Amino acid sequence: MKVRALASLVLVATLGFAQDKVLIQPKWEKGQKHSLKFEITFDLGGTAAKMTGTALHEAKSVSAEGTEAAVTLDGFKIEVEGADQGIPFAPYALKYDAKGQIKSATGGIEGSDAARTFLLTQCYLPQEAITKDGTWKQVLAESKELEVGERTVEGTYLGTEAIGGKDFHKFKVKMVEKGNSFTTDGTYWVDTLGQVQKLDVTYQNLPVPAVGANSNGTAKASAG
Repeated sequence: MKVRALASLVLVATLGFAQDKVLIQPKWEKGQKHSLKFEITFDLGGTAAKMTGTALHEAKSVSAEGTEAAVTLDGFKIEVEGADQGIPFAPYALKYDAKGQIKSATGGIEGSDAARTFLLTQCYLPQEAITKDGTWKQVLAESKELEVGERTVEGTYLGTEAIGGKDFHKFKVKMVEKGNSFTTDGTYWVDTLGQVQKLDVTYQNLPVPAVGANSNGTAKASAG
């Protein structure tokens, strides 16, 4: 009886742990900084390009309505067929709502689609608590301020995974924009405050105004 009772307790504890729910709510404090070293590749109808650098994110103001932030680029470089283009850029000016969703994005690389290029490195998070292997779907309304159409997001929470000795929450997320089929499909590792620590994304149909065409490619980044 004692053995059976002990086995039952272990089973209950195991099931309880397995069903633990996670809710990550992005949170910023004024002056908080976060950096991502990134590499984004482009395939523009057979022409190969690559953008590299470190994005330095700083929260400029935080209120109940959301967060205003700036992103500067350090060591920034754009190469086309291996040749550095010396393309100028301006700091991104960003606005997030109270739930951490991006509301507007201006600035960035000259000749780029500022909002969609920035969205390549953003992780869409579930708005409700979720268990490991749980899935969710949400529809984000068209945003005139962001100049992005309606987006459908589908994701899966893959549990935690260690990076550099620390556990982070891992998500698989796909986003499709209605109308032009701009798509991001990636894996993201985030901390408890929703800060992306690592990402590995494949994208399609990213508008590149400077060349009047859409690009397919990849985006990779890691914190630090």
